[in-house]
Amino acid sequence: MDSSLAPGTYAYSLKHVSAPAVHTINISLPYPNSPSSDTLTVTVPDPPPPLAVTISGRDLIMVDDLYRWSMARSGGVTPYSPHRWEYKVHGTSTWSVVGTAVTYTRYVRTTDPWFWLQATVWDATGDSARTRLAVETWDGAGAFGALAGEVGVRLPDGTCSPRPPVGDPSRQAWLQMIMTTVERIEYCVAGVSLW
Repeated sequence: MDSSLAPGTYAYSLKHVSAPAVHTINISLPYPNSPSSDTLTVTVPDPPPPLAVTISGRDLIMVDDLYRWSMARSGGVTPYSPHRWEYKVHGTSTWSVVGTAVTYTRYVRTTDPWFWLQATVWDATGDSARTRLAVETWDGAGAFGALAGEVGVRLPDGTCSPRPPVGDPSRQAWLQMIMTTVERIEYCVAGVSLW
């Protein structure tokens, strides 16, 4: 392109060529004895995917121990900062901030109540994303320890909803359904209350 163009009004037209977003800009030069247009190709990136966060870590506690959960961030505009972990016992309404790192560690006993973990992340533009993980604690002591895979939770209508096994893709959805619809966790097997 001629670098000695005089100041003036120039018309630009954008045309999407291919992905990733490559646009062709045609610049019309309304001057005598000059080409009708020169072409400049610039690469304009597509906007980033939406900000998202997921939690990885145990959703069934069967041994008293120290456990760690991690958040994975994606999309949005980096850098990601800050991070926030919140904790809430099943059946309560108060969330407590318990961490500000990418990972969260907590000592959990099998006799502790079921609980929620919530992870929130912000990106460089101030957008935020949040997700929750429901965590079941299972004592398994006594005569019912061997039935852990057959045990369910009694629903408000009195039916027994069987627990999906660890690793089942439907397990987290089941836990979240239980924790949002059942006030008091009552285990059951074939309609018989355990405790």
